[in-house]
Amino acid sequence: MLLSGDRLVGIGLDVTERRRTEDERERRARQLAGEAAENARLLAEVTAARQRLETLSRRLVDLQEQERHAIARELHDEVGQILTGLNLMLETRRRGAEIDLAAVKDLVGQLQERVRDLSLDLRPPMLDDLGLVAALLWHVERYRAQTGVHVRFQHRGLASRLPSGVEIAAYRIVQEALTNVARHAAVAVASVDLWAHRGVLELRVEDAGRGFDPAAVSGPSSGLTGMRERTLHNVVRQALRTLLETEPRFVVLGEAGDGLQAVELAARLEPDVLVADLMMPGLGGMEVTRQLARRSPATRVVILSMSISEAHVLEALRGGARGYVRKDATAADLIHAIDEVAAGHLYLSPPFSDHAIEAYRRRAAEALDPYDTLTSREREVFHLAAEDLGNVEIAARLGISPRTAETHRANALRKLRLRRQGDVVRYALRRGLLPLDR
Repeated sequence: MLLSGDRLVGIGLDVTERRRTEDERERRARQLAGEAAENARLLAEVTAARQRLETLSRRLVDLQEQERHAIARELHDEVGQILTGLNLMLETRRRGAEIDLAAVKDLVGQLQERVRDLSLDLRPPMLDDLGLVAALLWHVERYRAQTGVHVRFQHRGLASRLPSGVEIAAYRIVQEALTNVARHAAVAVASVDLWAHRGVLELRVEDAGRGFDPAAVSGPSSGLTGMRERTLHNVVRQALRTLLETEPRFVVLGEAGDGLQAVELAARLEPDVLVADLMMPGLGGMEVTRQLARRSPATRVVILSMSISEAHVLEALRGGARGYVRKDATAADLIHAIDEVAAGHLYLSPPFSDHAIEAYRRRAAEALDPYDTLTSREREVFHLAAEDLGNVEIAARLGISPRTAETHRANALRKLRLRRQGDVVRYALRRGLLPLDR
């Protein structure tokens, strides 16, 4: 207080401590707010990272399914078909008919080539023996010979070997990227640049192509694989026809290159018996059987398959097939099956017998299956989608527009409660629409 004589002039207050306290409170509040914001940011990053990890995990599962599918497709549709063709030719010769030895030799050569290519595609030995650069140099040269696309490959900073996991991952990335270039880019030249710097490996694959709509491609394109598949099915078909023509009581009315043609041809010719491959291009034997039940009900179908899965037998019977013969069966077994089915009997190739028939009867009495709610066109689209064809390829196969194919595909997935391509493949495997080893 300030005094002047007896009078009070003023009062002086020391507010330093109070200001210090308020400043401390404000500083602490700002600190807490900053910590809260930082925690929120970290939480958002962790949540986003977890979501990315989940997405990558699902993607990894899908890629593994596609890789296994591709390997199994090679084994079934190429190696398996060549072996089936050889078996039919040898059975024909054993029955006294002449065969083309040059064709037999050609099939053996194709078999050797496909087994070698499959082994190299899985893991080229030079990747382990000589390293990433040597493996990629070999791959781009082999790629050029197969596709006609020239690849300019440049690398630097790779004088020493990289960790095995890094080399494998880089090789697979280049392999898949160049496969996409051949499928979609429509170019004659591409480039691959690979360099290492301060412990980091960088990789760039470029082309000046037309690109593609990712939404229109649900999985790997069939491309050259589809052409090879049709060629090999043709080999088996010709061998089968030659065998059946050795039986005087059989008259071969015609043959079809794929399932769609088989339906049209059988509907027009109305044969007593149709021998259908389970995994024909375009449309599988099971769907062919279902469609013929409506379009040519007097035609009885014998399914010819490499599968030994009871699921496939049951599905074939459920679709209306009257016979199921394994491709490794003897010629006598196949001929006996055709005779039995033509006479109105049911025939199953050993080891399938009465227990499979009984299981089929029990299953037929069950409640409606969601698959039965699909229209004929939705089944066609779904079957092709399960074989990893995209909407554009499906449309080309069925003679419809890509938009229509997309609509049928979406309807089928909705009815079956499926979401991703991996779900489609797994469902088709369980359902018996694809071999279990694919």
